[in-house]
Amino acid sequence: GSLLTLGLVFTVPLMVFNDGPRIRCYDLFMGTELWNARPGGTLKSLAMTPSGSFVVAGTETGDILRYDDRGSLNWSYASNNENSRIAGISEVVITKDGGLVAAASEEGIILLLSMKGTPIGSYQVPDRIRNIALSQDGSILLVATDTDIYAFLTGYTASARSSSPS
Repeated sequence: GSLLTLGLVFTVPLMVFNDGPRIRCYDLFMGTELWNARPGGTLKSLAMTPSGSFVVAGTETGDILRYDDRGSLNWSYASNNENSRIAGISEVVITKDGGLVAAASEEGIILLLSMKGTPIGSYQVPDRIRNIALSQDGSILLVATDTDIYAFLTGYTASARSSSPS
C-alpha cells in the first residue's frame, strides 16, 4: 500500500501470512492488522504483489483465490473438479502488476490464470512440483521438481494484460 502526505508517496511495508485457516495482512510500520480473510480449507501457499495490491492463495483442496488490498475476494478458481487427493495447490506466484497468476498442483499441473481468474493456459511436468517462479515481467515461468528445472514461455505482457501460453 501507499500513503500520500504533502505530495510525497511513502510505501508502507506489508506482511501477509496465514495462521491456520486465516490469511492476515499487517502494516509493519504501524504494527496493525489491515485485514484478514478465511478462505475455507487448509492454506498451502501464499503470494503477494510487491505493492501489496493483490494476494493470491492456494488451498489443499485445489482452490486458487485472489484478494485485493482490503482483503476482499476478487475471484476464486476451483482447479480440482475431480476431488483428487493430490491436486492441492502447493505453489502460487503472481506478477508484479497482478495481471498473471501461476499455480502448481502437487500432481505436476501448472495453471495460468488471468487478472480476472480465467484460465489462459496450463502445463504439465512428470514429477512432483517443489517450487515455481515467474520472471519479473511474467514472460517466463520456472518450475522445479525433485530432479529437473523446466522453463516455459507464458506469452504474458504486462502492457496488454492478456496472454496465452506459447
